[in-house]
Amino acid sequence: MKQLLLVATLVAIVTGSSGCVRSRPPLADGICAQVGCPTPRAPELERRARAIESAMRGRLLQSVTLETLGCFGTCPPYRVEFFSNGRASIDLGPGLCKASATVPFGHIAYAVRLAPGLLPDYPTGGVIDGFGARISLQMSDGTTSISAGLSESSWDRAFAITESRLDQIVRDTRWSPPIDRRPCLRALGR
Repeated sequence: MKQLLLVATLVAIVTGSSGCVRSRPPLADGICAQVGCPTPRAPELERRARAIESAMRGRLLQSVTLETLGCFGTCPPYRVEFFSNGRASIDLGPGLCKASATVPFGHIAYAVRLAPGLLPDYPTGGVIDGFGARISLQMSDGTTSISAGLSESSWDRAFAITESRLDQIVRDTRWSPPIDRRPCLRALGR
């Protein structure tokens, strides 16, 4: 009986109240790194994540928009929209340079597959490092899910990966007319 109680106590210590195996002991404030366990989330974030997952599974995602909100050096801010019919449009700067292309929406859906884990807002903590982004997902029922990271230093891994994948698609796409950033940069005064 003592052995069974000891085993139960050890299981409770190792797994915690959630039943997930901890990779290390809890910190002083009760937070611990867990392996194979979802991060606890507020009910509204859970509903948001389920709605995005459902839309993606049901192929109800109509468009994805990436807006870069600031930049270092020679890259202008841009807004790109990818539509489920394969159409894509980009606007570099505030209406200065526009182009369009065809991009298979499967590539976009793959790029945003971490979207259910994106937060609506990534607080900057007062630090703005000059680069930010906003990712918007438009569903066929008219709802839009927006995730805004105004400072790259505040992004979590899911947001950074999603932004990077979408940005890479922008760079790999053959835009018509071809994008020449030099006139856009001159118009922006850079």
